[in-house]
Amino acid sequence: EYVDLKEDINSINKKFDAMLKFTWITDGNHWLSPDGENNFTDLKTRYFTQDWEMLNYNLFSEMLPNLLK
Repeated sequence: EYVDLKEDINSINKKFDAMLKFTWITDGNHWLSPDGENNFTDLKTRYFTQDWEMLNYNLFSEMLPNLLK
């Protein structure tokens, strides 16, 4: 769903010459498990090319000052 939403936003940007940005901020402890960490890495590698496009709460907290710039 989130990958599709990201692609929809990219299409809108192209169609309307917009500059919308999609960031998926995830929650839960699943990402801390070995399977979750592998899934997180796989999603980031395949679909989310910028560091700020897919974040968990901890990464979001760390990157927030940079995102606000």
